[in-house]
Amino acid sequence: MDILGHVGDTALFGTGFGANAGLAFADAANNQAAFHIVLPPDYTPGGAIVGTFTWHTASISCNVSWLANYTSVSRTGQTHVVGPGATTGMSDPTPTTAGVTPNGVQTATFTLTSPLASFTLRPGDSYTFGLFRSGGAVGDNCASAALIDSMVIRYD
Repeated sequence: MDILGHVGDTALFGTGFGANAGLAFADAANNQAAFHIVLPPDYTPGGAIVGTFTWHTASISCNVSWLANYTSVSRTGQTHVVGPGATTGMSDPTPTTAGVTPNGVQTATFTLTSPLASFTLRPGDSYTFGLFRSGGAVGDNCASAALIDSMVIRYD
């Protein structure tokens, strides 16, 4: 099943069509975007949640430093639940290598789990997570913006 979510920072959207469209993460800068989902009524408590996004860059055969940025979960009647680490509950997206042609669409996958081992996710939970591009990092050598074209969150 798919979950529709919300992108938190509309200032990051690219301009134009085709190669220039998408959620833009600039080169040589630290960029982040917030995403938000609500687990639907048919979600099985504690079930697997997998996120997939497509992205592209005008650069070829380079690495983008996609990282989990933060996670938090809230449930009616409770405060936000966060883990012992800011990114506990989300794996870093992989793979992170751009294609061999400019603007070739790549796919990256990550997983979402409860940020706290004693807190089981269940239907109705509000899950917020962030993606981060560390454009100034040694491992990020793409000399252009990386643009996220689409994102799908699936659960079993």
